Amino acid sequence: YARVEIEPDDTGLIIYTSGTTGKPKGAMLTQKNLVHDARNIIHVWEISQTDVLCHALPLFHVHGLCFALHTAFLAGAHVIMLDQFSPQGV
Repeated sequence: YARVEIEPDDTGLIIYTSGTTGKPKGAMLTQKNLVHDARNIIHVWEISQTDVLCHALPLFHVHGLCFALHTAFLAGAHVIMLDQFSPQGV
């Protein structure tokens, strides 16, 4: 594959709204937006390379994909992916 140059204002993710007030719509998040959000959460939650995130959220949801997974990876933390959530599994 050829290397692709990525700019901060390029679309990094299209995630769909829930459609509560109408049909679901694709919301475009930029590369800059994804990195900025992850850095803010890393700062607020004080995530570091020594942390381990137990992840059971769906990856089709913005919180499961962006706030949990992207944030942990950017911080260098470890991620344990659960197939499904159960109190016994955690």
